[in-house]
Amino acid sequence: MWNRLELREINRRTSGRGPLRPETLPRPDLPPGTDLIPEIKHIVVLMMENHSYDNYLGMLTGRGEGFPLGPGGAPDASNPATAGPKVPAHHLASTVQEAHIPTQSWHASHLQWDGGTCDGFVTSAQALVPGADATVPMGYWTERDLPFYYGLAKTFPLADHWFCSCLGPTFPNRRFLLAGTAHGLIDDLPFELVDYPPAGTIFDMLTKHGISWVNYHNISQASIVLKRALGGRGLVALRRLASLGRWFPPLVEAEWGNKSFTADVYPLGLARCLLHLRTADQFFADADSGALPSLSIVDPDFEAFSEENPQDIRKGESFAAEVINRVMHGRGWPGTLLIWVYDERAGL
Repeated sequence: MWNRLELREINRRTSGRGPLRPETLPRPDLPPGTDLIPEIKHIVVLMMENHSYDNYLGMLTGRGEGFPLGPGGAPDASNPATAGPKVPAHHLASTVQEAHIPTQSWHASHLQWDGGTCDGFVTSAQALVPGADATVPMGYWTERDLPFYYGLAKTFPLADHWFCSCLGPTFPNRRFLLAGTAHGLIDDLPFELVDYPPAGTIFDMLTKHGISWVNYHNISQASIVLKRALGGRGLVALRRLASLGRWFPPLVEAEWGNKSFTADVYPLGLARCLLHLRTADQFFADADSGALPSLSIVDPDFEAFSEENPQDIRKGESFAAEVINRVMHGRGWPGTLLIWVYDERAGL
């Protein structure tokens, strides 16, 4: 029953889309859904929060393109301030981050980018987070702070020119992960998560071709089901009603960036939640036994282990280490591709 309801939901949401044109397929000579990488049985995507290559791995030596180094071995990188000397890149003394800085809002991101010069990290903080330490966005960590991540970077293929999909915050970038588009979204308010891309999401394609997928998460199952008691349409109606709260600044502040699970950045109805959502504990059990689906999206606890400020980044690293080690030591590892990535940058 749930499978039929899921397909009905997919068809309803993507009813305006015509059939796939052969020229849009990676192999136009083969039917849609053909397995082009049969050696890979499981793909696991672990998307953490808000850090750039240089912010974490800029001081990695021997491989990857990090900071340009000066004669003394310190990074030769800086950003201007609104007044006074330039602020150099510097090692942060603590792995516990400052609250609210750097910020990844749409406006802040474009100020930081500054037309491609990337010289607005300090000045954007001065303009948008008055009273905060505007030098924080020029800070970085080293192997001493993040030994597990440096070990990964020294061992596996490394994307040293990685950039987030759009100059904006979490929800738009996680939408890109699922659909290749933010569909016009530029903020992190859950009130806005009511639309659906005309071409659907990667989950729609997987389901239509009988390919298994699961989003592992840390949200109460009862809360998920209650919000979808009336199905996908009911969830959208509830979010539209909640959007009236945008006129009350305290409510907006409380809801801003209030993440649930990645698959829900495009509305997910009841059937799909029951079929494709599992707990993080279940992920570890599935990884151990080799029972992971074809695609796994693994979400951290966004309140404590996602690496977003003001969290301690070592806690996020510990969660990532558990995920990665359990996959690597699980029965399915020989046929698994694991992707460790961040939704957007924070600072230099």
